[in-house]
Amino acid sequence: MFTSGRSFDFCHVPLRIWEGLCAAPSKGRYYNQFIRDKFNCR
Repeated sequence: MFTSGRSFDFCHVPLRIWEGLCAAPSKGRYYNQFIRDKFNCR
């Protein structure tokens, strides 16, 4: 869930990407670089 209150579903996100997000100093920057538009559930 984002600070705006919106949430999105992502599918098949590799564990290393999830762990990277959890450890990232800037969650937004990490999300935009490694997750956004890459793991859509379609």
